[in-house]
Amino acid sequence: MFTPIMTPRSRPSAGDYQYVDEAAVDAELKCSICTRPFQVAASLQSCGHVFCQTCITTWISQQNSCPMCRRIISPGEIKPITARNFINMLDNILVYCSHCNVTNIRRGDMGSHLKKCPMIVISCSAADIKCPWKGPRKEMSKHLSLCIFQQIRPLIETLQTDAKSKANVCNQLRERIDEMDKMLQEQSRFIRAFMNNGRPMSDCCIALSPDHCKIMQHAGGAQNQSTNRLFCSVCRSNVSSGSISLHHCDGGCICQSCIKNYCSDLATIQALPRQQTMLEFRPRLDASSRNRQLLRKRDKATPARQTQNVAISESVSLLNVPQTTHRYACD
Repeated sequence: MFTPIMTPRSRPSAGDYQYVDEAAVDAELKCSICTRPFQVAASLQSCGHVFCQTCITTWISQQNSCPMCRRIISPGEIKPITARNFINMLDNILVYCSHCNVTNIRRGDMGSHLKKCPMIVISCSAADIKCPWKGPRKEMSKHLSLCIFQQIRPLIETLQTDAKSKANVCNQLRERIDEMDKMLQEQSRFIRAFMNNGRPMSDCCIALSPDHCKIMQHAGGAQNQSTNRLFCSVCRSNVSSGSISLHHCDGGCICQSCIKNYCSDLATIQALPRQQTMLEFRPRLDASSRNRQLLRKRDKATPARQTQNVAISESVSLLNVPQTTHRYACD
């Protein structure tokens, strides 16, 4: 058998009991506003007069003077009385229950009586699963034997447990989805920075000379100028030329930290050789520049040599000598 549940109350209300002999109660224990024994006694700090806390609060909301001495007061002056001897005098007043008519109950014990009073109206113990029944406590046992809500409680509790378990799983999946969404956004930001508005970055410098590479210009010393700092296109942090892993000569770079954070699991990045810094690229760029200069000189000399070959061919044809029988150093 389940124990019925009654909504707990900190103290009985005035309608739960009546005084056995209210006229015999000491006048010092009665409120001058409602003329009844104090429910919760409170005093005014300015004058010391005592009233029911509810009565004096309502009085002050209508007029700001003490009902006894007419002194100007404010709501902040109301203080509950906590003196134990005064509270004991109020608790010792005899009352009888308004529900079952049991008499000679100490007012201080009225709360304990209401917890077992057979006539007080309570809710069904299955009210938490929406049973609408309310009735006297003495009829609770009869109701529980017929209450359909109480009979299906084990099934409902099982379903509630399953629902909580599934809700926990859903919350975990939602957190995982949020983490993956955040990771996807970060990877998308890295990819956009890597593509660099149609100018993909590389770990190699493709400029004709170091002077044509904006990143190399910073590497030459301009990074110390506050107006020409290098910023990573992903994390937007200020980076030195020695910590750059990817760049494009026309602008844009990615630092080594972002490569480690976003691309450590990509096969293409793992297959790359050790990332060289911009300062390490300079000797290779200088050699590449010298090779291009030599190629330009050779290309300029090629038209003159072709003209010389044509003149020789014409001379040989005039002498009717087969060209295949002669070889010239200029060839």
